[in-house]
Amino acid sequence: MMATAPTSPDNTTVLLPVAQFTESHNLELDPDKLGINGATVVAPPYQAMSVGDVVTLSVDIFYGSDYLETLKRPRTLTAENIGEPVYWTVPKDALQQLQTGDHIEASYSIAYVTPTVATVSEKQTLHIVEKSSPELLPRLSIKDFAGDTLDPDAYPDGITLSIELYAGIQVGDCVMLHAMGESRLVIAIYVDQTTIDSQTLQIPFGHAWLAANSGNEVSLMYEYARLGSAGASLTLPLMLRKPLNLPPPIIVGVTPDGPDDYQGFLLGHNALNGITILLPEEAVIGSNDKVQMVFDGFQPGGHYMADPDFGDPKTFKIPKRYVPANLGKRLYVFYEVTPPGEKAVKSRRYDLQIKNLTSGWPTLQITSPPGASNAEVSLKTVSDAVTVRLRAWVSMAEGQRLRIYAKGVLQAGDVEETFNVRVGATEVVTEDEYLEGEIQAKLPRTFLAKLTLNQQFNVTVEASFDGGFSYKQLPMISPRLVE
Repeated sequence: MMATAPTSPDNTTVLLPVAQFTESHNLELDPDKLGINGATVVAPPYQAMSVGDVVTLSVDIFYGSDYLETLKRPRTLTAENIGEPVYWTVPKDALQQLQTGDHIEASYSIAYVTPTVATVSEKQTLHIVEKSSPELLPRLSIKDFAGDTLDPDAYPDGITLSIELYAGIQVGDCVMLHAMGESRLVIAIYVDQTTIDSQTLQIPFGHAWLAANSGNEVSLMYEYARLGSAGASLTLPLMLRKPLNLPPPIIVGVTPDGPDDYQGFLLGHNALNGITILLPEEAVIGSNDKVQMVFDGFQPGGHYMADPDFGDPKTFKIPKRYVPANLGKRLYVFYEVTPPGEKAVKSRRYDLQIKNLTSGWPTLQITSPPGASNAEVSLKTVSDAVTVRLRAWVSMAEGQRLRIYAKGVLQAGDVEETFNVRVGATEVVTEDEYLEGEIQAKLPRTFLAKLTLNQQFNVTVEASFDGGFSYKQLPMISPRLVE
């Protein structure tokens, strides 16, 4: 046999306003639509609030018309609670077993810190449903504001929230405003005759909460309740932030060389160990915004998107392997800022040139036959070929391209002929060459034998860091060919 439901107070007693279930609408509650924390229940502040008062929420649960149990949630008031709405959380699992046709009755009571007669509220009945609730009330709006991003500093005196009067509004209705962000704020107001006569329902909203939640997306909604009637509005999402200010990034070590402050160059040797880029101090970026630095260099091999350096959100490092492909080129450097739930916004660009290397390239060396050198090669000592060797060059890597070709004057016809020692598919640096740190190649005797004796011939070496798009010339050697 089911238990008997708790009795209601005497009808002559003046009772407190009803509690409001934030996740309900039109006195209907769908337990399956509750968040992981359950239902939020709010009661308006009362005149005699004191530190130490115990305000207890009571939720009577009914299966059909049969009373099952009462869930109680006491809350002891602290100094921070005085003058503020009181709210509780009803766990989801306490309501999830309920089905369509069941209902709950919610009320609250106050046990004052100075013992006296307890005060109780009206009981509000909410029906359990397993379907979409009727259409929610319209969103509130912000007076004299349009858009979805608000700068708290532009409203030092706060903002005014406007609520469209809902059908059946009555004097005495309690309207609760809920502001949800990093912190939660609940404001309770009562509808009076001026609200009805002016057809205006406005709520002042202070600057402090806006400033405390700056940089975050927040949401605003309202609900109203009186005995036997309640409703909740759609949510108004709002980004609280200063307008983005995204000047060009700062490149450490750059030398300005343009008409403004956003163009300059780095010497190649100064860049080959990597590049450090900083966000400018005057940049305005939200604390929760994602920031990436774009080193928009040659592709493939010279383009990179950097995340902030570990421990320093304003510093970005471009690894050294992305620099060589940009030697001798201009590129743009900028950063992208992506606020939560929004598209990325690009900063102004820095026009950067990375100068070619002017020194430090290795020189090709003739290593055989014995006696041959970069200055002179004796044809009679060459049996099959002249062997040449090139030591590793700066930023050498597997997959780069290196070409070697020789050019000399022919004995017949006094014209030049070129022999390609390492071109086309053979240019690509292999894994073994990279690991050994050197390149070896051969210049065949059959080519040398065609050349005019006692004259120099040239051996040219060119390296490419950008997949063959452009080449950097290494020191050329010009040995004399003798008998």
